[in-house]
Amino acid sequence: MFTKKILMFIAGVMFCFNAAQAGQLLGGEADKYLRDGIDKQKAGKYAEAESYYKKALMLDPSSPQRKALVANNRGVILAEAGDITGAEEQFKYALALDPELK
Repeated sequence: MFTKKILMFIAGVMFCFNAAQAGQLLGGEADKYLRDGIDKQKAGKYAEAESYYKKALMLDPSSPQRKALVANNRGVILAEAGDITGAEEQFKYALALDPELK
């Protein structure tokens, strides 16, 4: 239980930093979907957020930074749903894609 609380806190902090980082991407349609996904996730609409994240990746599958942000945000969604193992996998994947991820 203590580990879950720590992971949830870290996930929340990472999500806040990555929402700000998403605004620093170059722009374009893929980034619009990424920002829309973040907005849906903030509103607790996780299925809609996931849909926007998938669209962002389909439009530009070559951006490691975007993939890392999406993986991180998926990790937050999984952590909030109680899937600690899945969340940890997504966070590790995000950091492997972008070691500078904050």
